[in-house]
Amino acid sequence: TTIITDGLVNYFDRATVTAMWGRFARALARFSRGLYLSDLIVRAGNRDLMTTTFAALLGVFVRGRVHVHFESAEEAVAALEDAGFDAMLHDPRDFTFELRDLERAGAGRVRVIEAIA
Repeated sequence: TTIITDGLVNYFDRATVTAMWGRFARALARFSRGLYLSDLIVRAGNRDLMTTTFAALLGVFVRGRVHVHFESAEEAVAALEDAGFDAMLHDPRDFTFELRDLERAGAGRVRVIEAIA
């Protein structure tokens, strides 16, 4: 069983996200194989003017704040593990051999969560 929250978690504050991850981990642990997949933006590598301006404009568009919860992938993994997952964050640029048309600069702004309950 898999839960996917594509393009969702950065619209919620950190407390809401970590509580949600805990609920997901408990729900998925009831199955023989439970997987959580999502994208996540971390602060590392996302401090340039273009990214911060885009986040501000997106916040205006969605009438809410865009949250960047974690400084690094390691900090996000620790939060996922605290929630009950065995987790890793993938950098899409590490898969350029499989994703031939990948736009590297944009792909480097996001990480992909793979978390097993």
